Amino acid sequence: MFLRTFKIIKDFFSIFIIAGFINVWGYFKWIGRLDVFPLIINNISGVVAVLITSLMFFGVFSVTLLIPSAFSSLSGWQACKKTKLKIKYNEGCCAATALAAVLIALTLMFIETDVSAWVICLSCIAILSIHTLLNYRFNRQRQQHHRELIRRRKCIFFSSLEVKFKHELAFWLAELLTHPWFINLFFTFIAIITAGASFLPLILLVKPDVYFSGHDLLLQYVVIVIMYILLFLPVLLSLATNKTKARYGLKPVLAFSPALVIAVFSIFSVQLIQINQRSIEIVGMASWHNQVFAFKTENFPAYYFPQNIWGVSKVMGAERMIEGIKAFSNGETYLICPKQLSALRDIALKNNAFTWQTDEKAKAKLADMSQYCLLAKSDQVRPGAALTTLFASSP
Repeated sequence: MFLRTFKIIKDFFSIFIIAGFINVWGYFKWIGRLDVFPLIINNISGVVAVLITSLMFFGVFSVTLLIPSAFSSLSGWQACKKTKLKIKYNEGCCAATALAAVLIALTLMFIETDVSAWVICLSCIAILSIHTLLNYRFNRQRQQHHRELIRRRKCIFFSSLEVKFKHELAFWLAELLTHPWFINLFFTFIAIITAGASFLPLILLVKPDVYFSGHDLLLQYVVIVIMYILLFLPVLLSLATNKTKARYGLKPVLAFSPALVIAVFSIFSVQLIQINQRSIEIVGMASWHNQVFAFKTENFPAYYFPQNIWGVSKVMGAERMIEGIKAFSNGETYLICPKQLSALRDIALKNNAFTWQTDEKAKAKLADMSQYCLLAKSDQVRPGAALTTLFASSP
């Protein structure tokens, strides 16, 4: 198993590297510093591991968007796989319940309600009620028929053979697994897990204030709801094709789901930017938080730091300390930018992920301001938390 996995990774190693460089190329293009990219690709030996990690984050976040349909479809496959205790189940019920859970979470996020224990309990009761109604509507006849078969087989078996404890246990387990309450509780739990995994990208990929923070809140809410409905749509369609004697299992929905994700990314193209930049930050190749850097004055003279761009700087010995952000780092290479870029990037990205309201003025200014970024080696600049205290305390 491990050897097969290792072989697959080895076969795709070159693709991982190329895709990782594409990820970094897209990042530099967005911030307006493509001229730095050739310097990165010339140092392959020192950056391959970081780029693969970046690609892994990019891939994992993208695959996470497949979870709504994939997990829901697998619930139906798990229910009707060939076992003696199989359960007749339409996976569309799991998808609809998971979608309801996502909508509840989105609504709580939208109205900014503090999530208390009572709110969680009421939400779980509502989700369980939704699944119970759906399961009764679409699976009742098949499940009742299956329970009747178990009951008849039990009567025949117990009347013709000597009953042993293992036989009683087997039939008790079969009756438990096909009991309506067990089915509803089990698949409601699966639906909640699916909803949580489906909601994960919204939490991890973006800053907390990107969504539902500004104008057109209702429009943002509606568009996000529509996106999740699209992601659940392939399995929800199984409810419309429900038949009494239908056999539900692993369907072509798993091939259809990636097409939907591509469509979602095409419609909401800013999501690619969010994933790209967030993955760069998560793996530590960038930090858009203000920090103090100490540049060696012999390599970076005063005219590199115009005060109207960089702000106030302080010279201490052979170093010039100044506030900025680490827009990119690659081993011993740093791209240090004026702290103004952080606010410009937030303006350019905020509230446009689902409403197509890109602030082109802020984006253009971001590209212009990035020309003042400085490329330095580790022996030419020192970042560090201790420098912040020193910078604030020095006259």
